[in-house]
Amino acid sequence: MHNYKNRDRKFGNNLNVYEFKENKKTDEWKISPKNCNNNSTLSLHIASYENGDVDESLFEVKKVLSKGIERKIVCNDLKSFFNNTQQPKDIFEIPRQQSDRCIEPEIMQFKASQKLLNPNEQVVYDSLTSDQKLLFDKLLEKHENKETDLHNIKLQLEEEKQRQKDLEEQKLQETTQLQHDIEQMSKEFENLKIYTQKTIKDKDSEISVLKGIENFKKFFKKFFEIIDQSRFKYVLDFKKEGFDEENSQESDISVSDSDEEYSLPPEAKRVRLEDKYPKETWEKIIEKYDKGWSFSTIQSQHRKISDRKEISRMKEYLLTNGSKIQKFKDINLAVLKDFLDMRSELEEIHDRDLVDSAIKAADELGLTNFKASEGWLHGFKKKNGIVSRKINAVVTKARIENQPELDDTIEEFRVKMKSVMAENRLEKVFNADQTGIKQEMISGRTLAIKGEKKIKAVVKRVNATTHSYTVQVCVSADGKLILPAMVVFCEPKRPACFEQQLLPFKNIKAYSTKSGLMTSQLGITWLQDIFKPNAGENPILMVDSWTGYQQAIEEDDGSVQMHILPPKSTSVAQPLDVYFNRPFKNFLRLLSCKIRRFFPGFDLSNRQGMATLIDITLGQFSADVFNDMIRYAWFASGYFDERPEKFETPVTVCFDSIKIDSKCHCGKRAFIKCAHCDYFYCFHHFVKDLHRCYV
Repeated sequence: MHNYKNRDRKFGNNLNVYEFKENKKTDEWKISPKNCNNNSTLSLHIASYENGDVDESLFEVKKVLSKGIERKIVCNDLKSFFNNTQQPKDIFEIPRQQSDRCIEPEIMQFKASQKLLNPNEQVVYDSLTSDQKLLFDKLLEKHENKETDLHNIKLQLEEEKQRQKDLEEQKLQETTQLQHDIEQMSKEFENLKIYTQKTIKDKDSEISVLKGIENFKKFFKKFFEIIDQSRFKYVLDFKKEGFDEENSQESDISVSDSDEEYSLPPEAKRVRLEDKYPKETWEKIIEKYDKGWSFSTIQSQHRKISDRKEISRMKEYLLTNGSKIQKFKDINLAVLKDFLDMRSELEEIHDRDLVDSAIKAADELGLTNFKASEGWLHGFKKKNGIVSRKINAVVTKARIENQPELDDTIEEFRVKMKSVMAENRLEKVFNADQTGIKQEMISGRTLAIKGEKKIKAVVKRVNATTHSYTVQVCVSADGKLILPAMVVFCEPKRPACFEQQLLPFKNIKAYSTKSGLMTSQLGITWLQDIFKPNAGENPILMVDSWTGYQQAIEEDDGSVQMHILPPKSTSVAQPLDVYFNRPFKNFLRLLSCKIRRFFPGFDLSNRQGMATLIDITLGQFSADVFNDMIRYAWFASGYFDERPEKFETPVTVCFDSIKIDSKCHCGKRAFIKCAHCDYFYCFHHFVKDLHRCYV
């Protein structure tokens, strides 16, 4: 059995059944009892393979357990073989020798066409116990997993090698490109060096030439001065008609004996003929020249003439009505005169009007080649400070004609109000005015790329940019803003929730009309319910000539002293119109733009959005820091003689003061700075929460 276990693994493949010759000798050997009892070792081995006496699977399992799985075994083939194998017997059981019967050798049962089983390719799987089967399956699965992991590792190694190879190729390409760039830059540097050296040489040669020319000029100037001195040394100093006394020189020129270094006088500025002599003197010079006077004689009387060509130019300029340069000056003067005349008449003036005026003047002067180009137009406007401005007010011819009389009326009203203000305390003098506010305000201008043809801006509702609501503002002469202010919303159909929605806004008193404008009845309501309770006793109110105020005074019991501004004088005599309304709307416009840009979900054009904006604006304008701004409005209208101290506008205080480190107390970036408490707040804590530290 020891030899059987250690046999060559190829034994089974080479072991075949041989056919025996059927002769007599062989038959006798088979029948002999002696031979029957002597079973050979080979016969025993063959019998074990045929009957399953030797369990080869145990040997294979031992090999698996001791050495590990060395190669992959196909499980399906193993099981198919195991299922067809008989139940193994005891491997140490040897058939007993029997004397009563002849045992036929088992090898004689095989034919030449049959082969023995190969133990190297098949394992008796069913002969194993359940634990052995489980162990075998685990080992098989572990082996398969190891081979899979090994295969994956091989793939990763191949990918890593390929990646390293690609990196090396890329580095090689970059190195090659870098070397090429360095070589190219070196060549360009050499070329630049050569070009620079050549340029320096050329410039040096040019400088040398220029220095030679300057020295040559200095020499000739000195030479001609010596000649002039020698020539005028012997000229008699006599006086004739038309002699220029202011330019006369003494006939005797004292020559200095000193040998001091000669210095050239500064070059004189070029003087034109028009600046030397007037045209009447030109005519006298030409008359003398035509009579045959020598040039030296004429020059001795008119020392400003430098050569004979100037006399010829005088003749030409007189024939053509002046020089070309003089004609250009005359054209500019004519255009400027027309411009000032048109502005005094408050007419619209555009570039085309200036061009037409210039062409007309050039035609009158006979300058036929004048084109009034864009270059001339740009230079003319720049020289005279002419710019394009937006028209923000229109007047009639009748008003212009009556303007002197209106100015006198306004001045009388100012004198009257000054005396009233002098007799009363400033906190008792008020000015009230109504101003229209767009439901959604836009600036009207934006930055854009040069050349864009159509500039658009996004809004919540287009109709909100054309419809308005009215705010009735009232300020005192001591710089206080009176709160609450009346706000008249545009509500064609006033909803039942109108008052409830606007109740949280304490800086306004909300009303509504179909047009969004104040009515006479609302004027009476404002005087009785808003102004009088907040103005105190015996207030003095200055308003414009709107009929609603006049009806309110008629309905009043006389407790309010009202002064009506002269008609068409509010732009210069009403404090709110002179200065307050413009910064008020600028603040609203900027606040709307910031909310629209950074918080697009907030609706600016609905009722609550408009009320939020106007409530915030009124609250900020009521801060003490803006008292001087309101007092300045009274000063600019002519009611104060002394200008208030310098102040910052609400936009500057609330928005321009925000820096990179300005944060709300919650840590978010600041949206606005409160003018009352000087703290920064984010959008949520200031706008949505309606911050009111001043209440």
